[in-house]
Amino acid sequence: MELAYGMAPTAAVNDDDGIRETLIGRKTAGLHYKYRIYDVVGLHSKDNKWIYSIDEISTLIYVVDVSEYCPLASDVSCIQEDLALFQKICSSKWLATTPILLLMSNTDVLTSKLRHSPIGDYFPDYTGSPHDLEAAKSFFRQKYLCLNQKYGLRIRVVFTGSVATVKLGKAIVANVDKILIEEKVLAFGAK
Repeated sequence: MELAYGMAPTAAVNDDDGIRETLIGRKTAGLHYKYRIYDVVGLHSKDNKWIYSIDEISTLIYVVDVSEYCPLASDVSCIQEDLALFQKICSSKWLATTPILLLMSNTDVLTSKLRHSPIGDYFPDYTGSPHDLEAAKSFFRQKYLCLNQKYGLRIRVVFTGSVATVKLGKAIVANVDKILIEEKVLAFGAK
């Protein structure tokens, strides 16, 4: 993902837990910001030990490929695995005060997939029109948000296409900025 407008990113991988860490700096309005990004892609099977490795984060960006609702080789779709992991994240005491940016990607792929593979075939609780993108987005949004029961985390949902561009990177950073500003306002007691 090309978030690196501003200072060049640096990356490191921790071989013990498989977490890839990227540090991105940027300067705006005379202020310097540093974003530390942890990539835990593919760590579903690591018993989520990475959750304990990440402390003092200000925002968690959770990326979901909404077009992956059909099971491929197994009986479980990628979205079903992601839902299970997201529920663990929402229930984790380690992340109990961490706001989440839920980035639902590949909506362009979802549009074409809806034509030949109705969501209702894989999720019996889906009641929307089989070819309606907005109904599909609303369904998946609600599937994730209803998992946020234990700590009532603040979750911001953003839908994107499949192309990772500088524009997308700026949109992500802008949403993280909004979350951080909201956190500062809440810390001072304003609502």
